[in-house]
Amino acid sequence: ADVKFVDSAKIVLGTGNDCKIHFNGTNTVVDQYAGTFEIAVANASEYAAKFIPNGAVELYYDNSKKLETHSDGVRVVNTGADAALRILAPSGQNGRLELTADAGADNEDNFRLTVDTDQKFKIYGKPSGTYTEFLSIDQSGHTRIPDSKKAIFGTGDDLQIWSDGTQGIVRGVT
Repeated sequence: ADVKFVDSAKIVLGTGNDCKIHFNGTNTVVDQYAGTFEIAVANASEYAAKFIPNGAVELYYDNSKKLETHSDGVRVVNTGADAALRILAPSGQNGRLELTADAGADNEDNFRLTVDTDQKFKIYGKPSGTYTEFLSIDQSGHTRIPDSKKAIFGTGDDLQIWSDGTQGIVRGVT
């Protein structure tokens, strides 16, 4: 049989009213006033998630922590094996990771890494408000740099290689 509560009615748990669960008419809210809020599975023998007050959110797979929030962002965690972050796009769509510094205050702070449906890994920058391809690597390992973009080597930029669209240029500076 169902137990029903009207909107905004609360289920209150704990001697000190430490946990309250309610539906406010729009959202389900769990208010945790003491300790860490944990979601367990397998008869409470394995963690699925932990929500630590003023701290991390931790996600688990098979009782092993895989992802955690941290003061400097998000960490992918694995013990005993390589840690992996996989971006899996649906069929016919590109996989993309975007990196932005300074909360995107300047266009120059934006970079994008993609694996396109043409099976090329590409690096883009956003120098003037539009993403521009800087480099691509195909499945054969061939690297392509677009015209007018340079491959620069050395601390003093002493070797530069590029194409201006009509000819290849190699410049050595000493």
